[in-house]
Amino acid sequence: MFKFRFRRTLTAQLFWSVFFSICVAITVLIVSAYQLQRQLANEVAGQQLTESTKRIADSIRFMLDTRKEAIRQWSFRHTHTEYGQPLLRDESGLRVLFDNLLVVGADGIIKDEWPDLGIRRGYDVSERGYYREALRSQSVVISEPFFVSNGNLPDIPMINLSHAVRDETGKLLGVVVAGFDLQNNHLLKRIREASVGEAGYVALFSGDNNIIAHPDPQLLMKHVTESDFFQYLKQARQGWNGTVERLNYKQVETLQSFAQLPGYSWVAVSVLPSSEAQENAQLYGKLQTLLFVVVGAVLLLLIAFIVQLQLRKLSLLARDIGRVQSGQRSQISLSGYQDLDRVIDSFNQQLRENQNSHRQLVARQGYLTTILEASNVGMWVADEQGKAEFVNSAATRITGWPSDFFEQGRWLQQIPETYREQLQRHWQQVFKYGRYFSFDHPYEKPNGDWVWVNCQGYPVVRDGELLGSLATIVDISERYEREKALETAANNDPLTGLLNRRGYEEAISLCYRACTKENQTSSLLAIDLDFFKAINDNQGHEMGDRVLRAIGQIIKAQIREQDIAARIGGDEFVVVLCHCNVQQAIPIAEQIRAEIDALELEQSPYVSALTSSIGVAEFQANEYINDWLRRADKASYQAKSEGRNRVVVADNEQ
Repeated sequence: MFKFRFRRTLTAQLFWSVFFSICVAITVLIVSAYQLQRQLANEVAGQQLTESTKRIADSIRFMLDTRKEAIRQWSFRHTHTEYGQPLLRDESGLRVLFDNLLVVGADGIIKDEWPDLGIRRGYDVSERGYYREALRSQSVVISEPFFVSNGNLPDIPMINLSHAVRDETGKLLGVVVAGFDLQNNHLLKRIREASVGEAGYVALFSGDNNIIAHPDPQLLMKHVTESDFFQYLKQARQGWNGTVERLNYKQVETLQSFAQLPGYSWVAVSVLPSSEAQENAQLYGKLQTLLFVVVGAVLLLLIAFIVQLQLRKLSLLARDIGRVQSGQRSQISLSGYQDLDRVIDSFNQQLRENQNSHRQLVARQGYLTTILEASNVGMWVADEQGKAEFVNSAATRITGWPSDFFEQGRWLQQIPETYREQLQRHWQQVFKYGRYFSFDHPYEKPNGDWVWVNCQGYPVVRDGELLGSLATIVDISERYEREKALETAANNDPLTGLLNRRGYEEAISLCYRACTKENQTSSLLAIDLDFFKAINDNQGHEMGDRVLRAIGQIIKAQIREQDIAARIGGDEFVVVLCHCNVQQAIPIAEQIRAEIDALELEQSPYVSALTSSIGVAEFQANEYINDWLRRADKASYQAKSEGRNRVVVADNEQ
């Protein structure tokens, strides 16, 4: 016997490759053979099931024909009979075939019944469907299934066979109606109890796809809703007799055969579990599997011997490769086999190229690291969660946090929540859509100071594949402060510290949108100083400037942070009180007026006091900004005309 040790050698790998190839081949053969046997079994079972279903359909048709003929014979015998008298007393033949019988006169009134319940005789059924269908047809009419009330007991599912009786002249004498009880009729009971194979069954469907007979009584009278089953029933009524494989109502794989009853719209369906149809195929498959396994085992033993005998050089080659990998050797020696030596030459050449490439890569990495470290721009390479794989010193210098802070992904925690959520959305766009972004935000240093930075994200893509992202940050604190100062200078009055006209127009536009869209109430104060021109003319502009600064301080002291205060002219001021109605705004306006009136001025023979005329206007629905200010100005002019130093509320103009 030979020894074959299952080690991780090239010989062993070759053996296992052959082993798995044989296993795959055997598996394919087994599966293919099983599928073929299964297909053949299904075809044979399907043919047998189709023939069986056709015989069942013919049997049911014969039984229906027998009952229709019995009704026609009864009608023939009673073409000269008076329909006012009992006609069902001696009809034992019909009683055997049907569960109940009715004789209806030409006037639509029930004349006789069986069984005689004493409640239906004399009842008018002229509007019933089965009666009207019988009048329109010359033959026996079979109704669709319907429920009949049974008092306090559950309703009874029924099917009626009805036939109009006429004399030789065609005059209507009456209608005979014979009914099946779908639950208890012996004909349908035989269908329900019919077995197909050991676990199969037969079901019967009406022309409107209602279940007439089924082994599960809960499904009686149910309407077919599955689209595929509905199509099979439709095809069967068009003459198709065949078998399909599908799940039954218990979700079991089955073979189902369809056959229409000749001369009727009813369809018989035979159902056989697929497992029962494939029993022989499964048995044959097990025997095949056992045979293939035995043959495969013998082949494997033979292959193991051949591999061990013929490929000993591969063990030496594997040993040399291991020494090269461990650094004990720089290349592999030739084996003496021409084919194998070509492999060894290629390997040694590739080994030399890899060593050169490695040296070049190390050199490039050194240059790249030096470049990144020399940059004043903070940089780091990060994954989708923000965890960094590389961080340069500029990033740690700008933020004040060490590199491991970035490597753990904690750098996002030092950004205010509003900015952090926006930055995270930008970050996700980089990985989801490969989009670049640039975003300004504040950043908290370890000592609690804040720095404004510009953060940019770049997708790293190679050959259309997203490998990761590069993030950069630049300190823009000085630029941010300059822009903030410019914005403040552009929107604020340098003398009073209040908003100027430009800032006022931007602020009131926001307030106006809130008033119109959110249905908020706000009030506007138009403040006009009395006698201010006299102060400028007689005491100089420096005194006027001091007065204006004082007025600005008075207004700011009386309003809230969310309110708007602006100087829109030389001595004209506007105050917007957000979320304040006119009743709440009047006391504030009075307080501003009173404090201006109490303002102490230098003694002058020309001006004894400074007062103000204030107009108050509450925002009205569907009002424009200019109309709102115009109403407040109008109220301010009214205050002047009434003697100055007072507050006047604007009229509500529609």
